[in-house]
Amino acid sequence: MRALLESAHNFRAILVDLLRMRPDSRLLVISDTHTQSVALAYVAREVGASIGLEATLALMDPVVHEGGEPPPCVAAAMKEADLVLEFAETRNTIHSAAHRDALASGARHYVWNTDVSRAFADQPLSAFGLEETRKTTEELSARLTQADTARLATTCGTDLTMSLKGRSGIPIHPTSDARSGGLPFYAEAAIAPVEGTTEGTAVVDASVRGWGYVLRIPIRFEVVKGKAQIQSISSSTAQAEQLRRLLQLDENAVNCAAELGIGCSAFPSKILRGDFSSDYAMAGNVHIAFGANDSIGGNVHSCIHNDLLMTDATLSLDSACVVKLGTLLI
Repeated sequence: MRALLESAHNFRAILVDLLRMRPDSRLLVISDTHTQSVALAYVAREVGASIGLEATLALMDPVVHEGGEPPPCVAAAMKEADLVLEFAETRNTIHSAAHRDALASGARHYVWNTDVSRAFADQPLSAFGLEETRKTTEELSARLTQADTARLATTCGTDLTMSLKGRSGIPIHPTSDARSGGLPFYAEAAIAPVEGTTEGTAVVDASVRGWGYVLRIPIRFEVVKGKAQIQSISSSTAQAEQLRRLLQLDENAVNCAAELGIGCSAFPSKILRGDFSSDYAMAGNVHIAFGANDSIGGNVHSCIHNDLLMTDATLSLDSACVVKLGTLLI
């Protein structure tokens, strides 16, 4: 009961102080069927109703893959909402066509990944931390927009180059004009590299989004002309085989790097947890993605969008180093 009361306090702060919701605004709360997601979603809906919002709760089965589509009735409701709050254990709809259509209709769409520990999720919001996160994320996003090329290298062996020319960086944080992102503390600067330009070696040493754990053995593969080479996956572990299956789900699943993202949050610790909300938001952690990028400024549609997290990364934009050995230099 105490934990739910703490969550209610945070939800009220998010809806009123952070997102500036006005009475009579339309709030759609979406939840998958995991117990923690449902419990938090009920509290969020009740808090929304208590402050005068037209609050609706929709329960749906978890999407099978990251970026999967919600049921058509939920997708339709998303377009009618002013704010969509989605609670998901591991995978969510943030890279779906339904998400893109909802934003085009004027909605805001935020995700609360419920795999994060309660100790982390129940931290009080800090105005100073949010402002520091905002400045860092927006400055790095501007640098991504200005850059023509990026080079990503890690101590585990990643060495990738890609073109960013003509693409725009996206500042993803709770107060962003992007009207989308993760709550309560998630932040990253993201961009969709130009399709067909990524070349080199990728070594995933931290995690694959949605799997829910930290990798014990890194997974290595080659990228040629913007496509992950399935046959080059070096490990014979069950995790490597799982990645192979993901890359074969449709013809565009191998699109790589569909996204380049850099964690910018001032809140998370430097301890990997195996969850998305803290690990991918850590300032200085870098991830790439494969699959769809049409929801973030690219031209490729796929049934999946999966992120691959790397630590101890060094990232250069043109000739300027913005991350060095996992430390953000902004």
